[in-house]
Amino acid sequence: MKSQIYKNRLVILLQSLAAAYGATVALLLLLAFLLLKLDLDETAVAIAIAAVYVAACFVGGFLAGKKIKEKKFFWGLVTGALYFLLLLALSIALVSGSLEKVSDVLSAAALCAGGGTLGGMLS
Repeated sequence: MKSQIYKNRLVILLQSLAAAYGATVALLLLLAFLLLKLDLDETAVAIAIAAVYVAACFVGGFLAGKKIKEKKFFWGLVTGALYFLLLLALSIALVSGSLEKVSDVLSAAALCAGGGTLGGMLS
């Protein structure tokens, strides 16, 4: 019985992560379009990318909390943390194993965890 519950939660987390990354793709496409049309400066782009992290993790956390229905904030946090870890792994793999600034990495981690937690709490 417990193994079935864990399996269901894992499936829900994977679905929530897929939704979060789907939201990421859609929002980044929108951002690319806005960059093309509005010629945004570097600060605006950095803020928009941070907003994409938060919004995508919010979506994933919201779905995880809605489907699991207990400890919603925790499952939102887990979704945000998994989103960040996958994002970090892809970034390291694509940039030959180096990270520019630790503060940027920590900021992204906090944004992802916070967005996921908020989504879970509001689900």
